[in-house]
Amino acid sequence: MKFLFLILFFFINCVSAESISENKPVDEISSRIFSHISTRLSYMQDVAYYKVYHGISIQDVTREHKVLESAKQTALESGLQSESFVFFAKAQIAAAKGIQYRYAADLMFQSLEQSPKDLKALIRPELIKLDKLLVEDVSVFLKNGHRFSPKDFDRFSSSINVSYLSINDKKHLFDALMQIKLATTS
Repeated sequence: MKFLFLILFFFINCVSAESISENKPVDEISSRIFSHISTRLSYMQDVAYYKVYHGISIQDVTREHKVLESAKQTALESGLQSESFVFFAKAQIAAAKGIQYRYAADLMFQSLEQSPKDLKALIRPELIKLDKLLVEDVSVFLKNGHRFSPKDFDRFSSSINVSYLSINDKKHLFDALMQIKLATTS
């Protein structure tokens, strides 16, 4: 009986250790995805400051179109269904604009004495780099047979610590993240 108990104990511990190690790469990739999203959104206060300082509208339809076209192309190249990724990119743009509008409203009551970071030379190149990393990691995550589910939202939400980002922004963004799919080959 004691021997049977030891075998059972050993089996349970081995299976538990094995399932934990199998989840480690998944958690690493999903954590990187969440980090890319958080880092990208953290730049939005700099974007807003630049726009307010230079009297530029937060809404930039031409730039949004370029971002969406780039997202579509990068998604296709990475094996993602472009429409599903564009849906996510639109959610990301909406969240980014929300941050910018809220921060711009706060800036109305401040003097803008400090020069902003250069949007074209410093901020956009970082955003483009983050977008590519995000697409690559989402593609790897999905190609390895993983998907985001509602049970991942709490971890996502606690990973995205960006001022001026509402819980509704997070929910919309996460819902869009769950919708990203791999491209189907025919």
